Amino acid sequence: FNVTLVSEPKALSKIPLWAKRKAQINHKIIKAYFQLKDEHGSVSLEEFEKRCLDKANHPDVFVPTFKSNYAQMKMDAPKSHGKVFEEINDEVVLWDRIKPTLLEYEEYFK
Repeated sequence: FNVTLVSEPKALSKIPLWAKRKAQINHKIIKAYFQLKDEHGSVSLEEFEKRCLDKANHPDVFVPTFKSNYAQMKMDAPKSHGKVFEEINDEVVLWDRIKPTLLEYEEYFK
């Protein structure tokens, strides 16, 4: 019989690094996610993008290249950053396979 090996999600090994590198784009995007989650209980893609592009009001999570970097964080491809997010309708959620690890490091992103 065939056994399909499910490789470890790429982001798992990167989360501890992102957590400690506050100037890194991935850190800022995850930080913005947690800010919105705390404020609203859920994160819409529209609010997420607006927050990351709002240098005046949210300089701590400003990412001028949000769209391309966020896209990289929705796939687990060889050249991607590693999958962190999924979209369900208009809501952005943490991917189940990295969620426990990311939640362990949540405080670093706040």
